[in-house]
Amino acid sequence: MGKVNEEYTKLLSKHNDTETEKAEVQRKVTETENVLGNVHNEYLGQLKDSEQEMIRLMERLEGAEEGMRTMEEEINALQDTLSTEKLRCEDEKRRADREEMVSQRLREEAQRARGDVETLRAVLAQQS
Repeated sequence: MGKVNEEYTKLLSKHNDTETEKAEVQRKVTETENVLGNVHNEYLGQLKDSEQEMIRLMERLEGAEEGMRTMEEEINALQDTLSTEKLRCEDEKRRADREEMVSQRLREEAQRARGDVETLRAVLAQQS
């Protein structure tokens, strides 16, 4: 019977050691699960923050794109105005050039007319 008790004590001791190891392993599993849960929650928080930042950046990008479209429209309008003004200036220059040519011809004709008047006066003076 002593041998049976001895075997029983060994088995009971082994069983207790196994239960202790099992409890230790369970404690480590629980601890690991808690750490993983914390890491997971932190990751989810960072992911949510990243999503919010991405939304803000997308909104800024949309605003910048709208601003660019507005500037492009303004640039096009200014280019149209510039082209119109350039054509108007070219027309005014041509008109001024034509007026200058007409004025020059009128001066030349007036000069010839003065010369003709002087000649007629001289002829009349000789005849009188």
